[in-house]
Amino acid sequence: MEDITLYGNEVLPEVREYMYAEAEMTVSYNLIQDYFFNLMDSFRDETVYYAESDDEGDSEVKVGFFRKIGQMFKKMWRAIIDFIKTVFRKTWEILSKPFSFKMNKANNDASGGGSSSSTTERTKTANVIEKATSEGGAWNSIAELVQLRKSTVAYIKTVRKLSQADVSVQGASPDWLGTKKLDSLADLNAYKKSNYTDKITFLKNLLTYLNQTDEKSEINKFKKVNETINFAKTHNVYGDDVRIHKSITFKYERIKDNDSIKGAMALVVAGMEVIKNIAALSEEVIDKNEECSKPGKDQAAIFTECKNLVADFLDMAKKQDCWNDMDATFKTVLEAEIDKYKLYGIPSKYLLSLLPLFMIYSFDKKNIVGEGCLYSDDDFKNNVESIGDTANVQGFNALNFEKYKNLLKGDKMFDTKIFDSAFEVINVKGESSLSSIVNASSESEWIKGTDYEKQVRLLRDAYKDVQELDKDYKAKEKNKYQILKEDNPKTSSEALKAIITGASACLKAVTRNALTSVGIGIRLDNACTAQPHIWFSLVACNTIRIVWDQVCYAKGIMEENLANNNDLIEDMKKNKNKVEDFKDELNVDIKDFDLKMNKDLKGKYKD
Repeated sequence: MEDITLYGNEVLPEVREYMYAEAEMTVSYNLIQDYFFNLMDSFRDETVYYAESDDEGDSEVKVGFFRKIGQMFKKMWRAIIDFIKTVFRKTWEILSKPFSFKMNKANNDASGGGSSSSTTERTKTANVIEKATSEGGAWNSIAELVQLRKSTVAYIKTVRKLSQADVSVQGASPDWLGTKKLDSLADLNAYKKSNYTDKITFLKNLLTYLNQTDEKSEINKFKKVNETINFAKTHNVYGDDVRIHKSITFKYERIKDNDSIKGAMALVVAGMEVIKNIAALSEEVIDKNEECSKPGKDQAAIFTECKNLVADFLDMAKKQDCWNDMDATFKTVLEAEIDKYKLYGIPSKYLLSLLPLFMIYSFDKKNIVGEGCLYSDDDFKNNVESIGDTANVQGFNALNFEKYKNLLKGDKMFDTKIFDSAFEVINVKGESSLSSIVNASSESEWIKGTDYEKQVRLLRDAYKDVQELDKDYKAKEKNKYQILKEDNPKTSSEALKAIITGASACLKAVTRNALTSVGIGIRLDNACTAQPHIWFSLVACNTIRIVWDQVCYAKGIMEENLANNNDLIEDMKKNKNKVEDFKDELNVDIKDFDLKMNKDLKGKYKD
C-alpha cells in the first residue's frame, strides 16, 4: 500500500498506523489461507492413514486419518480466532485515534495525534519523531528498521507456491532456477542439497547476523555489512542484476551535507542548553520564593531578595555563564555560522549569552524598573548596556521590555526546516537496484572524522538531560517546579508576583519545546549512527526474502517430481525409498528452521 498523504507531503500518524494494521492482518490472512489449502490437500491425498501399522515389523503407530484432519482443523481455527482478534484490536486502535486528532490544516502537524495505551511497539518508538517534528517529514530510522526486520520474519514463516517468474524477478537467474525434471534419487538428493538444505543453512546464518544488529556494539562500521554482501554474492543474490525484493518498502534519512549536519547538531544542543538553563534559572526563582515565604519576612526584606535575584541574573549575563558552559566543539560551529543558526530569531551564541537578561525582561517592566521598583531607569540601563553582546542583537534597547518580554515564552524555539538541508531521504522500493542503493548510501566523511563520536555523545547527553527535566516537570509528587506549574504566587509583593509569573511562562514554554528538541536530537542521532544498521539490515533482509523464495520454489519442484515423475518414483522404489518419507524430510528441514528462528529472534521479532 502506498503512503496516503494529506496537506502536502505529510503522512499522518493515523494513516501510517492503518498501513501497519493492514500489513499485520494480511500476514494473518495468508496464514489462514495456507492452513486451508493444506487441509484441502490432505483430502485429495491418496495416502490412507490407518490407526495402526500395516507393515510387518513396523511397530511405529501411525496417525489416524480423522485425528490428522482434526489437528489441521484445530490449527486453522486457532489462526482464524487470532485473525479476528487482530481485526478487532486494530480496528479499535484506528477508530479511537481520530477523537483526539485535530482535523484542520493549522493544527494538523505531527504533534496532533492522540495517544493510546494500545499503541504498537513500532509506534511507541516512532511517536517521539512523529510528534516532535511538525515540519520536515522526518522518519525514525531505527523504528523503520525494526519494522523491516519484523516483516521479514513474518515473510519467511509461510512456505509459498512460487513460479519461476516469481523467483527470478528478484535478481539474477542462477542455472538451477527453472523447471527441473529429477529422474532419479541421485538427482533428487543433489538438487535437495544445493538448492534446499544448503540454502536453509545459509538462512540460519543470516538470521544470526540479523539478531546481532539490535546491538550497536555488534556492528563495526562496514564489517558485517561487507560480510553479508560477500555471503549474498556467493549465493547469486547480490550484484548489479539483483533488485530489492518486491515485498520491501521503507524510507530513511541519511546525511547529505557534512557541514550542515554539524551545524544542525550544534543548534539542537544549543536549544537544549537554553531549556536546561531556563530550568536552572527557574529553580533560582523557586528558591527565592521559598526564602521570601519564611516567617518574619516583611515587604522590605522581600523587596531586597527580589532585587538580589535580578542582580544575580544580570551578573550571569555579564559573565556569559550559559554560553561559556557550551561545549567548545559546538561553540566553534555556532560562531562560524553566527547568522544561520538562530534560536527565537536571535543568533544562538547571543541568546545563550543573554539568556538571564531575557529572563529578566519576561518579569515585565512595571515591576522591575521605575520609581518604587527594583531598579531605577538609569541604573538598570547602565547594567544592561555593560553587557557586551547586547550590541550584537539587532534592534536591542535596554528599556524596551515590550519587544523582549515574550521572547522566551514562544512556542517555536527554532525553525525545523533548517535541518532538511542536512538530510536527504532514501526511498527504498521493491525491484529497484540493491547495489545502487547501498552504494548511494556511502558513509559520510564527517562520520569518519575524529569529532564524530564526541559530538554524538554530547548530543545524547543533552537530550537525556532534557528528557529528565521534562520528566521532573511532569511529576505528580515531589515536584520542585509545582509553584511555577500552577502559576499562583501566594505573595502580596508585586515584584515577586511578576518574577514568579514570568518565570512560569518561560518554563512552560521551554517544556513545550522539549519534545521537539529531543525528537530532532533523535532524528540527528539516527541519521548519523543508524546508517551501518540500515545498509546491513537492507542487504540481510533482502537476501533472506530472496533465498526464502528460492527455498519455497525448490520445495515445489521436488514435490512436483515426487508426485508426477514416474521415473523418479520407480527409482525410489528400486532403492527402497518412500516418497512420503522424503516429503517428511523436507518438512522437517522447515520445522528445524522455524525452531532456529524462534530461538534466535524470540522476544525481538514477535508474531
